[in-house]
Amino acid sequence: MKQILSVMILGASIGILLSCAQKEFTDSNLEHVFGDTFTQRTKALSHCHEEAKKNENPASQTTKAYLEKLIDFVIDRNNQSSNVFTGYLSRNNFCVTILNSKEDNAWASVDSGLISVNAGIFATVESDAMLAGVLAHELAHITLNHTGTAPEATFSGRLSTTEQAVFKNANAQMTSAHEIIFKIDGEMKKIFEIDDSDYSGEITKGTSIRIQQEIDEAILQAKCEERCAEFSQLGFALTQQLKSFEDFQQIRRNLIKKHYNAEEIANKIESDADEVGLEFIARADINPNAYYRFDLLLAREYDKLSSCSGLFKRGRMSHPANCWRFQNDISELKKHRKNYSRFFKHRQVSFISNPSLEDAKREIAAVVDSICDNESFTKCIENGGDYTCYTKYSACKISDIICNEDALENCLNGKGGNACYAKLNCSRENRISSGYE
Repeated sequence: MKQILSVMILGASIGILLSCAQKEFTDSNLEHVFGDTFTQRTKALSHCHEEAKKNENPASQTTKAYLEKLIDFVIDRNNQSSNVFTGYLSRNNFCVTILNSKEDNAWASVDSGLISVNAGIFATVESDAMLAGVLAHELAHITLNHTGTAPEATFSGRLSTTEQAVFKNANAQMTSAHEIIFKIDGEMKKIFEIDDSDYSGEITKGTSIRIQQEIDEAILQAKCEERCAEFSQLGFALTQQLKSFEDFQQIRRNLIKKHYNAEEIANKIESDADEVGLEFIARADINPNAYYRFDLLLAREYDKLSSCSGLFKRGRMSHPANCWRFQNDISELKKHRKNYSRFFKHRQVSFISNPSLEDAKREIAAVVDSICDNESFTKCIENGGDYTCYTKYSACKISDIICNEDALENCLNGKGGNACYAKLNCSRENRISSGYE
């Protein structure tokens, strides 16, 4: 995702902020290939609508409608020239939600297809094109199946000749197992549908054992009725293929772990999503300048740089440096100029209305203003801790307010007295234990 702090792909969970022991990426054979915009997975995306409802905010429905239109635009335009967003990656399998956070960030749930956009990002984005770029980056995380282990398939640059042969064979065996699993699973569903949701994104160690247990339970309860014998045979074949996939997957992982640390993998995931997201933007005939300008804005805000001119290292954190990403996006655009130029007819910047970006910004400004955070508390205490301030920050419930030394100090300094203590949920017992009474 277009993120600046940490990787956190929900559901598949990548949250990697480890040591910087390894060297910066230099593998030249890991570049994006035009048209290579998705990674095969074993089953469709699932449950994003239920997941999205958990974060529903009635105060940001206009903004949500705007984001839905942006996703529609990107996917519809891409479907005119490719078949990526079809089948299990079709539009109705993606959802969007707005998170009450002031950080200019966005996240992707790789297993469910949910894209979460922080409210704070609207203070940074300048156009439909720029926010479409953020969403395209998140879509790329999902289409590339960027779980914690799937990206390993792209990491073979540091392997020896012998290791590369083993790696290549493991990939071939996994691909073969994938195809057979799909066929067997389809046949089994004609008899009885077992709960195979756990390998919707990536088959993991132990999946074969769990599926076998479910098959045994279905047979024991005669849910497969008169076709239980056939169901059992198919089930045995399925679990054997799952076990084969698991074994070769582990071989591949072990090879990668010898040469790459987790932070490097996370770093590579981000540049992969940048490059594939740029292809999505190109195919949608959206102005690519806005795509990489977002990285420049992040560099100005977080790195305190006025420009991205000069040479910048990729960096060794979980995300590449903002200016490196800016320059890499421009390099990608030049590298694929012949392929991308045929899509660029209008290089659109503003193309969504009713609601528009301006409508979304107006609505989300009120949401951001009500977000309960340390800044909000400080403003309230500085204003004497009066009740109208806390009413304004309606998200700041008593249960959210922590009784700490800073809060007590401010109250004791005459900025609110007992009323301030009450609003900060600081009981007399807490005040005594902290030495303030």
